Amino acid sequence: MQINDSDTTRGSDIISSQNQTDDLKLPKSLASQEHAQDIDEALYDDEFFGGSVDRQNPERSLLLAKTVAVTAAEHGGENIVVLDMTERTALFDYFVIVTGSSRRQLHAISEEIDQTLKVKLNDKRLNIDGLDDSRWIVLDYGTVVVHLFDEDTRMFYSLETLWSDTPRVDLADELRAINPNAVK
Repeated sequence: MQINDSDTTRGSDIISSQNQTDDLKLPKSLASQEHAQDIDEALYDDEFFGGSVDRQNPERSLLLAKTVAVTAAEHGGENIVVLDMTERTALFDYFVIVTGSSRRQLHAISEEIDQTLKVKLNDKRLNIDGLDDSRWIVLDYGTVVVHLFDEDTRMFYSLETLWSDTPRVDLADELRAINPNAVK
């Protein structure tokens, strides 16, 4: 992992600042210059910044993501992409990105995803955002984050380009059998 020194705080900076102010309280074992390098190594370790090393239930996360994708396809969602984020972040496992053709369709897909996950998998949404504007609706299921876009907003934010080095879960055949427009 490449980190630009000018954009980060180094262990030696933390220790120097502690000598000047008491705002930052470090354990005494770390509060010396000789431990600055250890702090730097811990802060910038790829394992620290990479995916979570202690996934609770990766199989369930994948099942949730696949169920979301299938549900979206069944309700007219288009260009469905499932990104495997497990090696990119410890916050969640999958992004599911879907395009809808109208505000009404985006709402319907959102409601159907909620209902399907609740009934079939006994899972419930933790949060939702964007429902009022309905150009980009985000559904948070903890390990799976669903992005429902109208076409223009999806092109503008282009999450697939932002995360272009992220592996995709291949559901093309399954989704195309449900809805020919579900996959490009």
